[in-house]
Amino acid sequence: MKKSIITTAMALGMALLCCSCGGSGTAEQSPQTDNTVQSAENVQTQDNAVPSFISEAEAANRLDALVEKYGKTAVKTDYLFKDGTTSSEYYYKDAERYVYELGDYVYIDEDGEIYGFDDNVSLPFRTIFVGDGCYEEYRSAAELAEVFQYGETEEITSQKTENGVTVIESTYPKEADTAFYASLGYTDDEVDSYKYVYEFDESTKELKSLRSYIVKDGQDSLIIDMVIVPDCEEYVPDEQLRAEIFGDDSRTLTVIAAPGTDDEKTFTQTVKKGSAIQVVASLIYEQKLYTDKECTVELSDDGLDRMADQTVYMKKAE
Repeated sequence: MKKSIITTAMALGMALLCCSCGGSGTAEQSPQTDNTVQSAENVQTQDNAVPSFISEAEAANRLDALVEKYGKTAVKTDYLFKDGTTSSEYYYKDAERYVYELGDYVYIDEDGEIYGFDDNVSLPFRTIFVGDGCYEEYRSAAELAEVFQYGETEEITSQKTENGVTVIESTYPKEADTAFYASLGYTDDEVDSYKYVYEFDESTKELKSLRSYIVKDGQDSLIIDMVIVPDCEEYVPDEQLRAEIFGDDSRTLTVIAAPGTDDEKTFTQTVKKGSAIQVVASLIYEQKLYTDKECTVELSDDGLDRMADQTVYMKKAE
């Protein structure tokens, strides 16, 4: 299990994210941004724990498999913090649209057009991709996401089937993910282990729900409550959000990559004035934006203009 509360930090209102095309790394992580699209759960089983059921369930619960079967699928998750507060997470996918929401943060991918709302800077945003094949690399994590996947340090403690529902309970060592319980407000001495309770449809092996607990001195504290909704209601983007991004009173951001070289390329994106542009760049480029074509003056907050056209530059990574 490696489940992290997702955070987003939009640098300069034009978050500079790195894309693994042309280099190493992931599309969702950079020194400036952690916008990781995680799978809903990440746990595995030991060899003696019903491997045939597990392998069938893993295949049945891939997002792409669920979408192919039902046309659309949603995953709704509540995280319960030690102090009693909660945070809600939502995934949605159909043939044309992938959506992720966490609190007020909204990420929408409509067949290559990525936009949303960044709650860290309270601004709508649209994304520009810098680098050939960058979008495909960036999207791959979402395309290949699994509703759950077992991990080698998890131990299944029970399995039973009743009325067409298979319930599997397991335990997971706290040492495998100390950051997760810390993000929920728990200290090391307040956690002995994690516990998971999965409910599967017996015939289809599709996951119906997942509950995760922190275990201390034999007492369980619920921390994750997740349900999967195949053939869910179609997601309709907020019209006001779209108006703030695709409105007529727009500005254009131009990114010139490798300026003055044989590999120079130009990329542009427009957005309504006042909204942000998220820059996702291939790792073949240095992950910085410059105001001059010599790439000597780095763009700062003071140099950002969300009300007018602007040209910035990126140089190749050394």
